Amino acid sequence: MGRLVKNIFIFTTGKAVYNNEKESGLYLGGIMGSDREKSEVNGRFHNIRNEYKINFKVPEILKNLMMEAEEADIRNDGSYDNLADTIDVYAKNSYADGLITEAQWDYIVTRYPQG
Repeated sequence: MGRLVKNIFIFTTGKAVYNNEKESGLYLGGIMGSDREKSEVNGRFHNIRNEYKINFKVPEILKNLMMEAEEADIRNDGSYDNLADTIDVYAKNSYADGLITEAQWDYIVTRYPQG
């Protein structure tokens, strides 16, 4: 079935599922892992993998970038890719500063893939 490691449930398929504890900061719901789905399946996004939800604290600037990327992805106006790249950079810096874990950084860039 899987194993629980520091609030991350690792399925035998290799997919990580973060716990559903609501913490202060960005919370968008529960987490579930699956293959990449396009907007026809997840409802409104074109690039964002909506099946991955962020339920852990992130720095305010990263939270704002995520919300801006979601708006851009819904608009589908071409600005999403630059924002996804910026999210990766800020997530990497947040990891380097000890504000998020490496697993959280990986999870963020999985939700906001670069084109």
